[in-house]
Amino acid sequence: MESDSYFRLNINRIINKHLKEEIVSTKTRIQIAFATIAACLLWLTPLARAEGDAPLGRVLHSYGTTLGAVSGSGPQTILNGEVLTTDGAGNALVELSSGARVKITENSSVRFVRDERKIQMQLDKGQVVVETSTSPAVVVSTSKYRFEAAQLAECRYLVRVSKEQGTTVGAMKGNVLIQPPTAGGSYILHQGSYAAINADGSGLPSQAGPTARKSQSATGQGKSGVWRIGSLSEAESLAVELGIAGGAAAAIAIPLSRSKTSAASPSVP
Repeated sequence: MESDSYFRLNINRIINKHLKEEIVSTKTRIQIAFATIAACLLWLTPLARAEGDAPLGRVLHSYGTTLGAVSGSGPQTILNGEVLTTDGAGNALVELSSGARVKITENSSVRFVRDERKIQMQLDKGQVVVETSTSPAVVVSTSKYRFEAAQLAECRYLVRVSKEQGTTVGAMKGNVLIQPPTAGGSYILHQGSYAAINADGSGLPSQAGPTARKSQSATGQGKSGVWRIGSLSEAESLAVELGIAGGAAAAIAIPLSRSKTSAASPSVP
């Protein structure tokens, strides 16, 4: 009897010891796992923060500008969410991190925002001329439309916003994709063309072919929503190109070609 009791006691001790070791081992593994996760989070957080805080671009040269709360001229770094404004005689030449260059003319206000893998320039008023290369990771947005290069090739286009006159976009080199910010549908503005959209206009016109050079009036969706689509002359396109290269704000204020209008049917996005 005593030997049996002793044997059972030893068995219980061995089992209890083994269970304790298993519990300790499990706790250790859990602690190691949590420590590993915490270390990974600590390692990844600065990278995510660094990407979020990474400059979106830089001001190469400027005059009469305010970036964020800083007024002045000369080179400046543009961070996510900052607003660049120009006064009545101001202008700025900006180089974005994607390599695109942007000319901002007088009386303009532009907010620079990271939009997934693209840089969005929210144009509240004024005028910008965008020049992209093979990576068109730039979008110009207004309250009603988004504008960007329609192809993976060099593109140069202008967007002008006026609360009284509406929005004008001109495609000097390459085609420009125009989209509403939320609704579906799109319109391709072909190289050498412009589109003038009334201040109260909305929607999209019917898609015209790239060879249609005559100015046309197109009714989009919405109250009195009228688009005017026409051609830019070669001289006007050259003036804009020289404006970007030389930094002359006056050269970018292009006139629009004037020709007889013809009716164009609307399209539903």
